[in-house]
Amino acid sequence: MKRIFSHATVFICFLLFNINVLAQSHDTTYITNTNFGDIEDVIDNAADGDIIQFNPDKEIAFPRALYIKQKITIRGLNGRQKDADDMDKPNEKDKYSLLIIESEGVTIENFVLTGYYDADREDRLIDEKYKKRKKKNPKVKLKRIAKNNPYEKHKHALINVSAGGFTIQNGILNNSLKDGIMINPNPEISQHINGGHIKNITGYVNHKDVISIGGNGANGLVKNLVVENITCRNSKDKGAVEVSDGTRNTTVRNVNAYFSPYAIDIQDHYNPKDDKEKRKEKEFGTNRTVIIENVYAYECEYGLKTANHDLKSINKSKGHSNLSIDSLTAIRCAFPIQISNTEGVKIRNVCIEDGEPETEDLYIFNPKNPRISLKNCQDKIILENINIKDADNLYTGKDLKVNNCTDSKELRKTKITHNDCAK
Repeated sequence: MKRIFSHATVFICFLLFNINVLAQSHDTTYITNTNFGDIEDVIDNAADGDIIQFNPDKEIAFPRALYIKQKITIRGLNGRQKDADDMDKPNEKDKYSLLIIESEGVTIENFVLTGYYDADREDRLIDEKYKKRKKKNPKVKLKRIAKNNPYEKHKHALINVSAGGFTIQNGILNNSLKDGIMINPNPEISQHINGGHIKNITGYVNHKDVISIGGNGANGLVKNLVVENITCRNSKDKGAVEVSDGTRNTTVRNVNAYFSPYAIDIQDHYNPKDDKEKRKEKEFGTNRTVIIENVYAYECEYGLKTANHDLKSINKSKGHSNLSIDSLTAIRCAFPIQISNTEGVKIRNVCIEDGEPETEDLYIFNPKNPRISLKNCQDKIILENINIKDADNLYTGKDLKVNNCTDSKELRKTKITHNDCAK
């Protein structure tokens, strides 16, 4: 009897093992053509766990957005938006994104995505207006004006994410009219976005952010995100990473930004002129526990900035809090660090090297700018290992400007060294 029981047990275990293996095995579909309709059918009919493998050497023209509604992996996609004049009729929902992720657990990897933003064309279109401004004020250097772009009504992110648990890695994002990747809750999908990992992403000449993380204030949060190894080159109106409007536990590390408005921006979009309903939503769009590590900004207007309102006074509850910055280098930046309306700020291991930007018309240079500005930052504030080097002896402004902060007098006494920054 023991022998029979032993054989039966082994057989049952064998069946369970194979059932488990079958349950974990997923189909891989290889895309061999570039017909968008065929690709749409493959994506729409994919099952959770499937892998869609593209040929990265074949560029695919996207006439509209591709919706991802299953927990799948997309690998090797090389996609390009058609010019706005050739696009399908505008759809308010997709806003001409290439990929719209509406399922949790999606993976996008090893990709190249390109939009139709033409920075040179925009510069030509605004040139006349710039010349008029220059004629009135010869000191004007800011040529970056976005409002005259003819594609403004079609603005989009190349990848739009509205569900959590995602992985987006090993990608290049080019010429987006809006952001490269936008993380934003969609109430029709889920109130909050919880969990996600973005890494090894490079953005070239995007109009706005390479990575934009944005909550919906009182109506939806973005929580527990990790963003790392991001490079931003020549963004026109924004920068590498934005954290905004309702986030919790966000980690951003290893960010490099060159010739862009900023490397990191943390902000809310509260506007006292908005209607009552929108104000109510935005006044709870606080960003809490944001960890920033290892940032390098070269010839950017800002290294790190916050555009925060004093939401604690507005919502009578809680405001922006717990911002930690460790290891930030800013070379030839007009405002290396500017922080306002945030509780619990910690700034460690900063190196700033002053100098007027070598790139023409990058930003308005003002030698009176403070290198580090803290305004209305309450609770315990930490400033440690701050180094500022005025390489060209251009600056007359303060190294550190502190207004209405906890222990403002003591903060102004922070020891600052004046050595070269490590290259």
